[in-house]
Amino acid sequence: MTFAATATHKTGLVRPAAKACPAFTRLAQGLYFLALAVHAGATEPLVAMDLFPGDPYKTTDRSGSAELTKFNENCESVGVNPSDVTVIAGDSRLLTPASITSRKIPKFRLLSVDGGHSLEIAMSDMHFATCAIMPGGVVAVDDILNSGWMGVFQAVSLYVQCPNALAPFLLYKNKVFLTTVTHYALYMKWARETFNCIPDDYVHISRRSFGPYEVCAPELRH
Repeated sequence: MTFAATATHKTGLVRPAAKACPAFTRLAQGLYFLALAVHAGATEPLVAMDLFPGDPYKTTDRSGSAELTKFNENCESVGVNPSDVTVIAGDSRLLTPASITSRKIPKFRLLSVDGGHSLEIAMSDMHFATCAIMPGGVVAVDDILNSGWMGVFQAVSLYVQCPNALAPFLLYKNKVFLTTVTHYALYMKWARETFNCIPDDYVHISRRSFGPYEVCAPELRH
């Protein structure tokens, strides 16, 4: 998996469709990571994780690995110093909260998950996100509606039924956004107002697919 992450001690509403800060995500060449990184606070750590050519751990679902040289070049092209980014190379299934705290990185304000797309890997990434996100933080999971990678949808559908799972509130641009249960109502209010969601826009199949939560899905309007 690749994570792109912004850690912070700040609190408040993260605006995932507009201004956000990096979180964990697959790097590839780092373009999505950098779109987030340029909006990070001056003191917010930037963290990325992925597999790289030559790593002993490989994805089993052919979802690819990152290009570190190109990633560093892209960082410099938008004014992000590669030395300001903590890059963790390896298999995300081996990642634990201690992997982050040992580096003195606080919990994440925004954590973007775009890693291995199998059910096993995606589920592992979701459980890590639960431990790594701060109260009121946002986790963005990519490829939720990609019919070629059904493992992501299956993993999130199973995950939200687990105790202490994060709550999904927005389905947008092939991503599902989740937050801590304590902030679910706040983010749903924001999503309804931002996307002019009316009751028919909610994903009511979420009773099956996303546990007990209604999810604002403006692109699925009839």
